[in-house]
Amino acid sequence: MAGRADPDLRGGAAGFDVPPMTERAGAVTPHEVIAERAELQIFSGGAIAVDTQDMRVVAVQLDAVSSALGAAVAALRRAWASVADAPSLRTRADAGALWDSVARLDRTHSDAQEHAMRVRLMADAFEYADLRARQEAAGADFPVDLRRRLDMLASDPRVAEEAGAWLRAWEGNRYSGSEIAADTASWAWWLFPMVLGGPLGFLTAGAVTGGLGWGSEYAKQRGLGTIEPGERLTGRAPTVALERIVTLDPTAASVRPPKGTKEAFRRLRDNGEDQQVRIDRYTMPDGTAQYQVFIDGTDDGLNLNDSPWDMKSNVDMYLHRHMSASYEAVRQAMADAGIKSGDTIDIVGYSQGGLIGTFLAAEGDFDVRTLTTYGSPTTVALGARTLVAELRNTNEVVGGALSSNGSAGMTGSKDSFIAMRDTASSTVVGGHLPSSYEHTAELVDDSGDPRVEALRERWGELDAATKVESFAYRAHEKD
Repeated sequence: MAGRADPDLRGGAAGFDVPPMTERAGAVTPHEVIAERAELQIFSGGAIAVDTQDMRVVAVQLDAVSSALGAAVAALRRAWASVADAPSLRTRADAGALWDSVARLDRTHSDAQEHAMRVRLMADAFEYADLRARQEAAGADFPVDLRRRLDMLASDPRVAEEAGAWLRAWEGNRYSGSEIAADTASWAWWLFPMVLGGPLGFLTAGAVTGGLGWGSEYAKQRGLGTIEPGERLTGRAPTVALERIVTLDPTAASVRPPKGTKEAFRRLRDNGEDQQVRIDRYTMPDGTAQYQVFIDGTDDGLNLNDSPWDMKSNVDMYLHRHMSASYEAVRQAMADAGIKSGDTIDIVGYSQGGLIGTFLAAEGDFDVRTLTTYGSPTTVALGARTLVAELRNTNEVVGGALSSNGSAGMTGSKDSFIAMRDTASSTVVGGHLPSSYEHTAELVDDSGDPRVEALRERWGELDAATKVESFAYRAHEKD
């Protein structure tokens, strides 16, 4: 169950017991579409994946069932007593069989009562865990009414104990390094020997497998997949040269807000001009400006050229929390597009772009209206102002293992969500490819989930703009 929410806790589009789909090109049949959607899970947090109000409604329904069963047990007891006290009836009725029926129905009545109590306790436990996560994110700004509610829930020691048990179970089921290593072995042990030859290939395969396993466990133990509110990158920013490579025609439909997560993903991946950052500036009817910032992922995995979007930037930000060249390039691009501290922005990022975006949101310098990430190695707890949408493929090393599949509690507004898909990829790399995340985004858009619609609606507010300008940037790192 690595990296997956407990089946009993899933929300969204789950509900079909089907085998996982494999990645392939070409059209799919309606049956395959249903199967793939069954592999997409949309919920509000890693461990907080239920609607507690719905759970309490179920408890009320169980109470009604229990009450009806109790009435039936009482009626059967009276019937048994009548049979037992009347010799004429005992000759025509089996009093022993009737008593067995009373006993069985009484046990069912007790079970219904127990289930109602357990469901209420679970609802309280999940609400308690969610409120605790929100309190940690908000700090002194945590609303007084929610603090009172949290204190009331905490007054029952069973609630905190139950919440702790669920959180421990969630932690235990997050993608672990040993599982990543096992997945990696499926391709490393044949790929590297084939490319590099005998002994060297096998040594390389062993190093890659062990390194990924150790790395994901190291990340999990140090909590590197989580960025705290207000956390900032440290150190001096590397020197980069920013190039504005294109200004798009403001009359084109492509500079209107994206209609869904797939269109947004394609916009950040629009590499016809080798863009690394795209910024759309919307001038609203009141004269203020709002912005959408699209940040692409790593384009120089081997550190062979002068692109700031290299592995060094990944290591600087993720492992060391140091200012990276790519982060500096994004800040320069934002300044060039006219974004100032306090301005309202939407952030959309893939992979390293998601890592940059989460730090931008965490720092608090901007009014981040939405944060949408695809395969980001990090997650961040944000306040109720920001709608956070995380798209993650569970069986891939960046968005699955390094991030430990997101936060234990809900982050952002009530419409925030995490969308997870099991791509059934045979490698931990395949699930991170852009084509795989584009397909995940397509399924998210087609899910009909109201939280996805809420994201569309927030972006759609920018359609009221009287003027739209779009800029694309590429940067070069200087020695």
